[in-house]
Amino acid sequence: MANHCYKLNQSFRDTTYFDTVNHQKWASTYLLALAFHQIGNSNLWRMLEVEAMQVIRLLEVHHIVSYAGLDVIEAQLRKKAFWLMFYDYIHQLHNLRNERIMYLDHVILRDIKLEDLMPAPLDDEYITSNGIATCPEDVAANSLTAGFNIHSRIFAAALEAPGVLFNFPCSCARPQESQSQDTNVKEQLHHLKHMLDTLPPAYRPWNKKATLIESTPEHKDVGDVQREAIRVNIHVTHLWLQSIMLDRIDAIAEEQQLLAFSPHGSGDRLALGSGSSPSLQSIAPHSTSWDKREDICRQLLYSLHSFSHSALEPNGLSLVYKVRDVAVPLLACPDGRERRAKEYLSEFASLLSVLDVNQKANSLILQSWIDTSRDKSITSLPTQD
Repeated sequence: MANHCYKLNQSFRDTTYFDTVNHQKWASTYLLALAFHQIGNSNLWRMLEVEAMQVIRLLEVHHIVSYAGLDVIEAQLRKKAFWLMFYDYIHQLHNLRNERIMYLDHVILRDIKLEDLMPAPLDDEYITSNGIATCPEDVAANSLTAGFNIHSRIFAAALEAPGVLFNFPCSCARPQESQSQDTNVKEQLHHLKHMLDTLPPAYRPWNKKATLIESTPEHKDVGDVQREAIRVNIHVTHLWLQSIMLDRIDAIAEEQQLLAFSPHGSGDRLALGSGSSPSLQSIAPHSTSWDKREDICRQLLYSLHSFSHSALEPNGLSLVYKVRDVAVPLLACPDGRERRAKEYLSEFASLLSVLDVNQKANSLILQSWIDTSRDKSITSLPTQD
């Protein structure tokens, strides 16, 4: 189906296709990219993703001043489009991908006020091309867009975290800069951990209505199913980003310990081999955050078991990648914690065997394309049996 839709989309294009741009052209490319991502066609997904980035840049949806002259529906759609691409940007920051092509950069981000780009927290029925109809507060709080905005704010909370790589201006600034990063990330982690304390009832993890709809599939309300899928995304993303920030804190701690053995900067650090010092062998910065990691794993497992399969399934491979990211650090558990780590890993493996229905091996950090000019004997990637 995805291949057929792609061919149909391409048949509408001629040499003047990109002479005009609009939201529909971005949406068609973005949805196709999402479809190919879900079925594991990483190479076509990558190219469509880049096209979607370029179209949305031309639409300037990241600049609130560009919304002048748009009707309310178009403005609402473009704000949602910005956040969908913003999610992708945050994912790229936290997953080392070979191509490293980004939708945003630090220069653009300095001029963006994220809160101005939040769509109105209302369901579509209350929005017309002429304006926004009055909506009761309780209805607005339970709207799908309200959940979308909660999810967007979680991603926004991860934006100011330092980059994955620690590129200091000079060796003398490394210890001070590393300490500053450690403080900043810990403050962010604290803010992120508690930012869901005031969620509206519809999006709280213990919402009873959402947990009951699995028992009567023929009577499911579409809005409830969509709301539960968003609720899954909110709580899994919230825990996933906390795990990512703990990875940052651990990396900074390791950096500080290595600098302690290499006081003259990065040059001496390169000279330190695995056998240079007995103390280096015992560096395990993740042990300092292990209790927090265990708590995140426990919360994630509880959440996944409490959600219905009809809510988990629509989140597709994005959910699978987040669960894997949280589970992977368990493989490096400190001494004395193996029993619980094995239990958690076993439970995650059981859940992933159900959630990951893709028949192709997926890894965002591996090269999935072939340069045929370098090795003419290879014409295609090996297929998975």
